[in-house]
Amino acid sequence: MDNTIIVLATNIQKYRKNIGLTQEELAKALGVSIQAVSKWENAKNAPDITLLPVMAELFGCYIDELFGKRIKRELHFDLCDELPFPDDTIMREVLCNGRKIIKIKPIG
Repeated sequence: MDNTIIVLATNIQKYRKNIGLTQEELAKALGVSIQAVSKWENAKNAPDITLLPVMAELFGCYIDELFGKRIKRELHFDLCDELPFPDDTIMREVLCNGRKIIKIKPIG
């Protein structure tokens, strides 16, 4: 269990720095004290379980990744037969909101 806390501590610090937040800014975003964040990052304590989804969303990762689990990120398309353009060689940038296509722009 100690290893899990160390991995979590390391990843909280890594993800916090990756998005350019100070400990104080992270504490404010999560509604906790700076001391709490410091304790998490020094593996002296772990965050409350209810904060994990908030942290993952803030950091742009999955909760599993906070614990050092590798996540295979793949794109899955259920709508391949329903795409609104032909199967050609044109590269397109597609902006989606959920499963709804908002904007399609040719690239190049």
